[in-house]
Amino acid sequence: MIILLNLFSLPVLLAKCNAIMNRKHYQFLERGVLKLNTREKQAYLNNKNLNLKIIDYKILEYFIKNPNMILSREQILLKVWGFDYTGQERSVDTHIKILRKALGPYQKGIKTVIKQGYCFETKVFENG
Repeated sequence: MIILLNLFSLPVLLAKCNAIMNRKHYQFLERGVLKLNTREKQAYLNNKNLNLKIIDYKILEYFIKNPNMILSREQILLKVWGFDYTGQERSVDTHIKILRKALGPYQKGIKTVIKQGYCFETKVFENG
């Protein structure tokens, strides 16, 4: 122990220990049959990997973190693409279409709310 204290300050040693512990820790977000591994950025539906592109994964993660709420295109753009995005708001629609296709029979879980945005309905995934 004395050797370690001579090599690192206590805060540095603690930070290194925490980093090692976090490497082995996986965080999962779950909504019934839908499960996200937030460390690996992977989405699973009925334990099958959806193989989403990172942008589609981020949208799905945003939905899961904000269940049953209407999210506007602008909110999704700001959260997923960031403040410096210069493209069209309709890009969100394209990625929602991709997500729905990946979700197959559970695509009804992403509801379009006309003139407002999208809503991730958790009951679709929890009732299977």
